[in-house]
Amino acid sequence: MKVPLRRYWNLLAQYLRHRKWQFGFLSVLLFGSTGLQLIVPQITRRFIDLASESTPYRVLIGAAVAFITVSVIQQAVTVLARFSGETLAWNATNDLPDSIWPSTVSDSTCDFTTSVRLAK
Repeated sequence: MKVPLRRYWNLLAQYLRHRKWQFGFLSVLLFGSTGLQLIVPQITRRFIDLASESTPYRVLIGAAVAFITVSVIQQAVTVLARFSGETLAWNATNDLPDSIWPSTVSDSTCDFTTSVRLAK
């Protein structure tokens, strides 16, 4: 069975179209988080190299502070990305029922449809 991916892509695009700035912000956060995840091991490697070369403690403390700072920033960006992603998903999901409701209800349930619409 062939799955019509274009149809799902169009549906996704339809509901994200109104939230371009949220999607863009989420993209920036995800790329930023990934970039920071790549930087942290480099700082760790630099710290280990400096420690094995018997460098002064001030340089080691600077590398340690850089590691802690970047790690905390990376965690904050990750939490913000998760929150932003969940908010975007919930908002897009909440828009979905209003547009698919008429196509899923048959004419035989007109009274029920009217009462549900009036209840909103």
